Amino acid sequence: MGPVGPQATAPFLDSTRLLLASPQAVDMTCVVKRWEVAMARNAVQFQKGLGMAEFLRRYGTEDQCHAALVAMRWPDGFVCPACGSAEHGLSAPRRIFQCKACRVQTSAKAGTIFHQSKTPLTKWFLAIHLMTAAKNDIAALEL
Repeated sequence: MGPVGPQATAPFLDSTRLLLASPQAVDMTCVVKRWEVAMARNAVQFQKGLGMAEFLRRYGTEDQCHAALVAMRWPDGFVCPACGSAEHGLSAPRRIFQCKACRVQTSAKAGTIFHQSKTPLTKWFLAIHLMTAAKNDIAALEL
């Protein structure tokens, strides 16, 4: 990470002072290069987006969305929210995890924005994708 505070803007301020002092003597390529050094490019802003075809390939079904949610919630495998144990059983039809140590039942949706929602995960994921992929505002009717 680059310098923070006054040091971060020092090259730009030096170039600006030089430009204001004697505009004829300043080589503009030097000013531009110093500006690029002072202002780092935001990697998140310029990252490649996920196209609709790729999005549907990854999250097109309810099972794919649930698997992605489980992977996001427990990247190192299931951990019981009550006791912290990793030993568990799974009720596949109900998508409920049950801890073998304390017998607490939980789901991947519990405690998230999807909790107690009757809306399918595919619609949730699509709405989140459209909201985050839009360069400008997105209207409610577009969702």
